[in-house]
Amino acid sequence: EVLGLIGPNGAGKTTVFDLISGFQRADGGRVVLEGADVSGATAHERARLGLGRSFQSARLWPSLTVREALATGLEASVEVRAALPAMLNLPLVRDSEERVMDRVDELLELLGIGAWADRFVSELSTGVRRMVDLGVQLANEPSVLLLDEPSSGIAAKETEALGPTLKAVQRHLGCSLLLIEHDMPLVRSLADRLVALDTGTVVAEGRPDEVLSHPRVVESYLGEGWAATP
Repeated sequence: EVLGLIGPNGAGKTTVFDLISGFQRADGGRVVLEGADVSGATAHERARLGLGRSFQSARLWPSLTVREALATGLEASVEVRAALPAMLNLPLVRDSEERVMDRVDELLELLGIGAWADRFVSELSTGVRRMVDLGVQLANEPSVLLLDEPSSGIAAKETEALGPTLKAVQRHLGCSLLLIEHDMPLVRSLADRLVALDTGTVVAEGRPDEVLSHPRVVESYLGEGWAATP
């Protein structure tokens, strides 16, 4: 499913992401991923087990091209890691690299960023950088993907394309999406369910229209001018 997490600034949304992904240690409770208790696992261990996460600002390598950044994200799938075979350019190394490049081409097509494949990350617009960041996460084929405000800082036209892209990503991977988002039309169009937080407490949970019309959510977050119907 796609689960949306909404609420005013300071409600605890990013803290929830930090707890789930292992960047912050929980005082209590458990984090269970694919049936396994990962509460004691580090962030990188959880990533290896299928948990992907993006941040509000894309954390990428500015001196790499888009193609190189996506290939770096595929590091876990590299079959030949020893330096000597690579130095000798052995056939098994070339085959491994070709498979990585084939996967990069798939990601470029899926995200619609093929036109920027050979541009440096530092040259990209915010919207394209977010797509590249998403591609790096997808390279690990996560079973659960956490997206922290994917529409933040991008143009309205790019936001319109973001919803269908995220739906395509979910279908392609068969993964669950948990997203924090302040763009209500976007989150309503994407989410199967919403959870609304206020000062660290769940105040409403359910279908998007139910949550967006909840009196506590309207009062603490949306404001009286919000119309819960399209």
